Amino acid sequence: MKAIYFSLLLTLPLLTFSQNTFEKAHITTTKGEKLDVFVKNWDWINSSKTISYKSSMDSKIVNLPVEDIMLYEIPSKGIRTERFTVEIDWENENRKEDNASNYQEESILLNYLVDGEIDLLEHGRSQRYFFYRKGSETPKLLVSYRYTENNLVQSNAKYREQLYSQFKCASIGLEVYKKLPYSRKKLTDIFEKVNVCQNATFKSYETKKPLGVLKMSVNGGITSMALEQSVRQENGIQKIDYDNNTAVTGGLEIEYHFNFNKRNWSIYTNPTYQNYGRQEKQLSLFGYPGTATAQYSFIEIPFGIRRHFVLSTKSALFIQADYGVIVPLNKDDIFSFTQDREFQENFYVTDDSGSNRSLSFGLGYSFKDSYGVVLKYYSSKEIFDGGAINGNFDGALMILFRYRVL
Repeated sequence: MKAIYFSLLLTLPLLTFSQNTFEKAHITTTKGEKLDVFVKNWDWINSSKTISYKSSMDSKIVNLPVEDIMLYEIPSKGIRTERFTVEIDWENENRKEDNASNYQEESILLNYLVDGEIDLLEHGRSQRYFFYRKGSETPKLLVSYRYTENNLVQSNAKYREQLYSQFKCASIGLEVYKKLPYSRKKLTDIFEKVNVCQNATFKSYETKKPLGVLKMSVNGGITSMALEQSVRQENGIQKIDYDNNTAVTGGLEIEYHFNFNKRNWSIYTNPTYQNYGRQEKQLSLFGYPGTATAQYSFIEIPFGIRRHFVLSTKSALFIQADYGVIVPLNKDDIFSFTQDREFQENFYVTDDSGSNRSLSFGLGYSFKDSYGVVLKYYSSKEIFDGGAINGNFDGALMILFRYRVL
């Protein structure tokens, strides 16, 4: 229950922040109005009914229906989208033959992949439709059908015949067209070559994007944790609550930012050294009074996911959650009990479990993509299982300061 409350505490303040920054855009409406604005969620134009924009960064947000857009450009992102009235067959699955009766006239937005004497354009996301355009002619659909026959998925790749008959070029042989897949990258390569073959000036909008960004940071901070032990006895289970211990910790973090949603999602691992110093507790155990002693040092190796929220060009907040593996460093004598009597007996517990686990949630802040701080709360932190004696640091807190080195 504490984990749920803490997760809500981390998440609710972030709901007031924007999840995407605004990009400078040029828009021409279907009424001929030209707008120089700042657009939010600029990459959603093919999957949303409206786009949101500001006339200036200090003005209010205005929603514009996508159906009212004639031309849409984001120079900084290399995006150019234009509205055309085309003939298209939307139901191209499980259709074996191309038939004119299946086509309908639609006014749709097409993204430029190659803009030249011969254009390559694209529509859609989950299902892509490619078009070609010669000069100022109306774009024509590059036809590709998939169907099932005799329990096998077949394809009618008419687009290969279309391209070969329309754009013969000495540098592009028939065999190239025969093997050409219906994909953005391969079609872009062909249309670039076609424009070169015709000595035409062109611009390609299909850029090679990196898979993501890898970062490395060193970090240091403090942990605050109190050990709770459960000791199984003949008459039941006895709880031992030790005092809170604050200690210095440090480690290395490796983080990978995915190349989508403006790199606001990342995964990370952050091995850290942690130590719970020697703690003693006076109590009765196994029917005798005595002194219980615990000490534990370990390396925690978490694997987690982060969501970043941009505040400005220099700062961002993030929330995170991770699952960790705990590797003990002092397996011997992590717990002992010394009886207070003349002929005393000492009990010792070692950790033979190999590794244990943790679950934590965190809230962090980064500045200039170089400095950062994160607060972690552990909803679960099991540190050893000695059979008759178990231990955990549930509810522990950690604060880490980090500096990026890569």
